[in-house]
Amino acid sequence: MDNSDLIIKLIGGCLRVIFDIRQVGLDKWIESIINHVKNIIFKIMMDLGPSFSEVKKNLDKIIDNVNTLEIDMRVRRILIGKNLMIYMISTQISKIDKDFWIGKLWSWQMPIYYYVIKTICEKGLDIDKESILNQV
Repeated sequence: MDNSDLIIKLIGGCLRVIFDIRQVGLDKWIESIINHVKNIIFKIMMDLGPSFSEVKKNLDKIIDNVNTLEIDMRVRRILIGKNLMIYMISTQISKIDKDFWIGKLWSWQMPIYYYVIKTICEKGLDIDKESILNQV
């Protein structure tokens, strides 16, 4: 897979981040996303008080089904507030191929957020760029 295919798999339709990737390079951009997601997970833990295993249970459910309602909705609210997820509006303005990261109610803002959280759920917080690329 060349870099352009990889970038599209990581950003989906969020083309504005191509400028960020060009500015810092793909490797540093992926590392910055990993750190950003980790900081959000720490925020969830600080705000809600659960242990990492409790946060992980909620994130596992979202990874398995982006539309699940069987989670602590405060977790989803933080993910939306930090722009990792978005609420899907009911009026479709363009054709979107349904994929693992796009649901009927919610969607990941970019597939890389799905990949990072999935990897954290599988391997813990000590992950790197290579572990994310193995998910793609």
